[in-house]
Amino acid sequence: MALRTLNCVQMMASNTGHVPDGQAPTVAEAALAIVPTPDQLTMIAKTTTTLSPELEQRCAQMIQGLQRDINKLSDPATDRSAKRRTLDGWRRSVVDPLTRERSPPLTLAVTLALAPCLARLLGDKVEKCRELSGQILTSIISDLSDVKSLLPSLVPALVDRLARDDQPEPSEEIRLENLRLLVMLADKSGPMASLITADVCSVLDHTLVDSYPEVRKESCKAVVLLAVHAPAALRLHAEKLLKRLVPSLSHRHSAVRIVALQAVGTAMQVDASIFKDIWPSVRKLALDSSPAVRQQLYSVALNWQTQLVDRYSYAACMLSVLISGLADEVLELRVKCQAAIDDVSRVYETEWADRVKDKLDYEPKRTLIGFRTLVHENLLKLTDSLVEDLGDWTVEVRRWAALTLAQLLPFAEGHISGYLDKLLPALAKVVHEPFAPLVFQTASAIGQYVAPDLLLHLTVPHLRTPSYLALLVHALDKSPITASHINAILKEMQDLAENDEAAAIADPNLKSLYLILLARSGAFAAQVDMDLLLSIGLAIADDAVLNAMNTASVPLFARVPDSLVNLTKRDLAPRSPQLYLVKRFLKLAPPAVVFSASALVPVLERLSTAATTDDSGIEALTEVLDVILPKADQILADVASTLWLNVIVRNLRWRSGRKAVQLRARASALAHACLVNVSVPDLPWSNDAASAPPAQGAFAHPPPGPLTATLTALSTAMDDDPVATRRTVVMIVQRVAESWGSQWDAEHVKVVYPDLVKRLDDAQDPVRVLACAGLAAVYEYVHAVTQLDPVHHQELVKSVAIHVDDPNPDVMNAALVTLRAMLRVQPDAVKAHIDSTAHLFRNASALRDLLAVSS
Repeated sequence: MALRTLNCVQMMASNTGHVPDGQAPTVAEAALAIVPTPDQLTMIAKTTTTLSPELEQRCAQMIQGLQRDINKLSDPATDRSAKRRTLDGWRRSVVDPLTRERSPPLTLAVTLALAPCLARLLGDKVEKCRELSGQILTSIISDLSDVKSLLPSLVPALVDRLARDDQPEPSEEIRLENLRLLVMLADKSGPMASLITADVCSVLDHTLVDSYPEVRKESCKAVVLLAVHAPAALRLHAEKLLKRLVPSLSHRHSAVRIVALQAVGTAMQVDASIFKDIWPSVRKLALDSSPAVRQQLYSVALNWQTQLVDRYSYAACMLSVLISGLADEVLELRVKCQAAIDDVSRVYETEWADRVKDKLDYEPKRTLIGFRTLVHENLLKLTDSLVEDLGDWTVEVRRWAALTLAQLLPFAEGHISGYLDKLLPALAKVVHEPFAPLVFQTASAIGQYVAPDLLLHLTVPHLRTPSYLALLVHALDKSPITASHINAILKEMQDLAENDEAAAIADPNLKSLYLILLARSGAFAAQVDMDLLLSIGLAIADDAVLNAMNTASVPLFARVPDSLVNLTKRDLAPRSPQLYLVKRFLKLAPPAVVFSASALVPVLERLSTAATTDDSGIEALTEVLDVILPKADQILADVASTLWLNVIVRNLRWRSGRKAVQLRARASALAHACLVNVSVPDLPWSNDAASAPPAQGAFAHPPPGPLTATLTALSTAMDDDPVATRRTVVMIVQRVAESWGSQWDAEHVKVVYPDLVKRLDDAQDPVRVLACAGLAAVYEYVHAVTQLDPVHHQELVKSVAIHVDDPNPDVMNAALVTLRAMLRVQPDAVKAHIDSTAHLFRNASALRDLLAVSS
């Protein structure tokens, strides 16, 4: 029918002389150039329609009445106002009656008569004429069901207006109206649309990238119509159209993106040769902010996976979209994706029944077997793509990849094991991203589905990397680890803590990992290395870790003494991992355990021995004493007694060097704590050998006894540079005199009092006051002071009395108290000195009052 009409049009064009003789006109030339006569118009109507005599007569009358208007509109000299009035008149006299009457044969006959003229006006210079002609054609043709006979006259004109590179239609609204008219013709042509597919595609090549969004939307609809009515003809142009559709997938209007995606989805089923080129642009829509766009994407992915000819070649692409949709923020879309996955699974189980038969037979309760099998077959492509996306430069893509992985693992299950070597490094790089919870969810799923041996083999060697440490913590949450796995992790943690203690303490993931191991160790108490578990716990402990260790089913702290003894057998150099662990033990373990004889004594004796040989030993002991001193008041009496000579007294002795000075300060503080805050050590003072004659055959100078050694060390320490040391040592001398004065002899007094006298002239008044108190204690509690030669008493009285004139009232009062104690023991020496020198003192009255009170 269309070909017969075309022949008629070409014949009329030849008869009217609008083309050269002997040259056949083109369709466009014929449609745009002819001005048919009434007889020719009637012939066209008869050749294309079957009219009743009544309608044929009426049609002839209408065409005869319109001939003048047709001639006027065809005349180039007609002014624009006349053309516009004529077209307005046609809307009232032709379009409206035909619309009301709804007689398709009559409407088609009239349209065939008007079509050449209206087609010519589609390219008129006057915009209003172009607009009215398009509106008239659209109004008339919308009531027709068969438009094949109109294609030769209208399609060339529409193509000329929409597909021209030079002087295209400038009006957006007219371009849209013309495109809608062309789409309507294609839609109403049905299967015959294949005749104009090439023309329509030439138009779409321009309109798919039109700046007007509505034109783009209408163009996308045209692609869908052609795919439905003329898929074979469209296949020749699908590749070019798909490339033209790509920019619309990222259009700023969501409505454009939706129809463009729908067009891509339909056109791809016609020709999928450039699927891989188009897919990146399609996949980006999974990140779209519009739920409607994402919904369309899920629908397209489902259609492709169930209907596309090469669907299993590109299954990894569609699977990634559908799986990511399971975590969509919109509940309705999540449900839609779950239903889509069910459909894909059923299709696969039907098409590949032989592959899933055994699973369906032996695992009847297992769901989505077809989909799981499809995932397993495409797991390599899926992981490669997602690993690449995890390294993308945009955070949105990285987040989408992490989200997809988290949803993929329950379908991949244990099959993911073969891809961990590239998956774990990619996950480690995004551990600290804002979407870290998704990464940790993936790590937890890996721990659930992957064998612990493989998991630890790939992660434990990298525990020094914080990102791998975080992954392992979350992977172990659901991993079925055993004692051997716990021990392997503990050994690596030990190396980490020993080689980089600052990082070990600071990293919260290391503490979280330890808490997991501690909780799992209860079931394997006999196989787990508890000493190692205890050491690492104290090395990295904070309040949470300590609380967990105290409440653990395994009594860890009961192993503290043995662990400390084992540590003392190793090198305890300053800044060594072993010394660090010793300090953590002493600081964090319960005092009742740490300060027991079996725990504390071996450590301090070992360090004290090392301190006598080099400065590093002194430094190590100093660091340990710094840890002990804040809680030294909890040291038990028997422990203090054991430590007194081998640790305290030994390190109170004078040695050169700044480190030795610091050590004496700590040793004096420890001695003071033992004497003041703890029960007094029961030292064998009575067996002191300071004044005992040497035994037959013994050395001339036997080793000093405990009391002599103590007083000798104290006397040397009283001259130390630090004020705190001098003050503490003088206080210790006073306490020793008060508590064990009855066991002193004259030699002990001679060891102590010269240094006490020196402290009377100390640069610090508090030390001078304490020195006076120490001398007073010697005279009050040490009975052996009476055994001294009178000359000693005279020197002592003289040294104390001079401070009665001290400007500091505290020192003056302390000196008077000391003189009063001396007066009770040696009244003659005191009175003789005061009587002979009182006139030289400013406070002579205080001295006389002292004598008066004593008498």
